[in-house]
Amino acid sequence: TAVHGAPPAADAPAPSGAEPPPTARRRVPPALVAFVGVALVVAAAAAVPALSDGGGGSGGDGEAAVTTDPPGAADEPVPPATTAPSTTAPSTTEAPTTTAPSAAGLPAGWVPFADPAGTYTIGLPPGWQVRPTGADNRIDLVDPASGSFLRIEWTASPGDDAAQAWRDLAASFASRNDSYQEIGIGPAEYRDYAAALWEFRHRSDGTLQHTGNLGFVTAGRGYALMLRTPEELWDESQAVFDQFKQAFQPT
Repeated sequence: TAVHGAPPAADAPAPSGAEPPPTARRRVPPALVAFVGVALVVAAAAAVPALSDGGGGSGGDGEAAVTTDPPGAADEPVPPATTAPSTTAPSTTEAPTTTAPSAAGLPAGWVPFADPAGTYTIGLPPGWQVRPTGADNRIDLVDPASGSFLRIEWTASPGDDAAQAWRDLAASFASRNDSYQEIGIGPAEYRDYAAALWEFRHRSDGTLQHTGNLGFVTAGRGYALMLRTPEELWDESQAVFDQFKQAFQPT
């Protein structure tokens, strides 16, 4: 499952500076087994120009359900961004809107979701929710049942070496997390984008987590799709991850 060329939550670095609070975990139902890819071009990449330049469940009405609960303590690496990630819990007024983009191409039962900043559209599997992170360029799509989540982050100032950006971030993350186990950082195939994947494991709240951080550059921006799941759900989550990648569209 490791795609050689990809990237990963209080006191340790984190692609959004926060990670959803632990929840009851269960096997992801086949219908949800699709894709969950979290990779920030700003924070994860491979032999591709994707990183920053060094600057650092669906609702019954057909719209994505938005939760305004603040994310839990950050324990995952934050991709290099042009501005420091926010550490203030988002207020209800900061919750993203859910303007519905075209549902064309979304798997059956998925709900369309548009980035409030207008940089991309994507979809949510049944039961998944949108969780604000407190940063305008970062959002989490969370499965409350399993604790798995997909973090989407973007930067308007992508760098020219995503892989190196991921390596730098990995070194920083590893220095703060003794449980960090790097699986690989390298080029990844994703459409015709220059992409890189950072894959690793680490323990959070006593649970072994598996993360895949896909970074790429397109439409003049750097993006990262970072999927994190409990280790035992990683293999099953790849189908959902693939569907997330198919649903993602830069705007």
